[in-house]
Amino acid sequence: MSISHSTLSAADQCLSLDSSHSNSATSTAKNAKSGLGISKLAQAITLTALAFGSTQTLNAQTATFCDSASVQAVPGRIQAESFCEMSGVQTEGTSDSGGGSNVGWLDDGDWMVYKVNIAQSGDYQVAYRIASTSDRAQLQLENQGGSPVYGIQNVPLTGGWQNWQTVTQTVSLSAGEQTIAIGVSTGGFNINWFELTSTDPTPTPEPTQNPTPTPQPTA
Repeated sequence: MSISHSTLSAADQCLSLDSSHSNSATSTAKNAKSGLGISKLAQAITLTALAFGSTQTLNAQTATFCDSASVQAVPGRIQAESFCEMSGVQTEGTSDSGGGSNVGWLDDGDWMVYKVNIAQSGDYQVAYRIASTSDRAQLQLENQGGSPVYGIQNVPLTGGWQNWQTVTQTVSLSAGEQTIAIGVSTGGFNINWFELTSTDPTPTPEPTQNPTPTPQPTA
């Protein structure tokens, strides 16, 4: 299954309130797909929702074009909210170790794109930092555009939107600067970060040959 990556236009976002994710009112960005362009500058719309007698500030993120984004090194850890393009996702503060933000409100067909530079071709272990209230959620690591799909990962039930676990899979990647994506096959989870680590053995350097000494002539 590939997930279509139509760029979300900031001009086309319709903001609404929704109470489906945790016990608070939330904002949901929906793509009207009118074909209008988007600013290359990152934008964030901050909404304050009043729910159940308390206020909560959420960030409804808009997309940016990846051609102007910073390149992230692989191997390395990538924060989920550091996408350069996305569709349908939002960020919130996380209680996971390290603090910061996680990405949430993930529905079927949502996606996030990351500009990376992969140091060498080969196999990589991908560790996803996940929190989930569903035992049916699923994501996939893929190239921008949805093909090829490098790996499909089932997301376990962790028991809460901030109950974090790490799940892993192994994928094969080619070296070079490129854009990869996390596509949401089935929603119902949050993601804090993902980390790619090479599983290929480090080449052993060839030993240096010491030159054979030239014998001194006999007097």
